[in-house]
Amino acid sequence: MTRPFRRFAGILAAVLLVGVNQACGPSVVPLNTLPNTRSEAENLAYSVATNASCGSFEDLDPAGTQETWHFTCQRSTTVYDIVVFGSDNSRRSGLQSLQDAGRSYAAKGYYGVAVAPSGTSKEEALGASPSQSLLDPFK
Repeated sequence: MTRPFRRFAGILAAVLLVGVNQACGPSVVPLNTLPNTRSEAENLAYSVATNASCGSFEDLDPAGTQETWHFTCQRSTTVYDIVVFGSDNSRRSGLQSLQDAGRSYAAKGYYGVAVAPSGTSKEEALGASPSQSLLDPFK
């Protein structure tokens, strides 16, 4: 009778451990991590936000794409876009898109951070040129 109980207790403990790990949300990982999945990308973006002392963190793109994932975090009153890349090619094209859009950004490893556009209209938001010093926490 003790043997089936021990087996059940072991299985229950394993299930609870997995459930607790999944419920805790993203983990902090090294900032030079190359993500292969959305979950790994979320961990990297969370680590970037944590390292910069962001007060909030959110997944902007829960479905995600194969090699590019979008997140946001906020420090004080400034909101930041965090883009995580899953390959060298997606990194190159993603950073080129930010540059082509005229957005100031900071990039390291497989992520880039830009100040989220703000303004009363889309045109104002796209034309906004935030101070480069707002990106200092991500450099």
